[in-house]
Amino acid sequence: MSGYSRWAFASISFTTVTLNVTSSNGDFPNLFSWLKDVYQLPGIEQTVDLGEIKRHYYHSMHWVNPSGIVPLGPTIDLRAPHGRQRLG
Repeated sequence: MSGYSRWAFASISFTTVTLNVTSSNGDFPNLFSWLKDVYQLPGIEQTVDLGEIKRHYYHSMHWVNPSGIVPLGPTIDLRAPHGRQRLG
């Protein structure tokens, strides 16, 4: 899975894969730190449109989301410090 795919998964899986009790950003801190690290690489942020990713996912998979409702959350701050320097 590419970095982009992992980022997309983190933002949409929250509701569709029953991660509404846990979340990738709070319960998997090392994965979320990696995600923020990749997002903050030069040129990456400009290629990511989370709104479009979510709209496409929720509208194209009718068997997963027959109502077509696109959730507002979760709110993910990928610009926050990633803190990966602590890993060495």
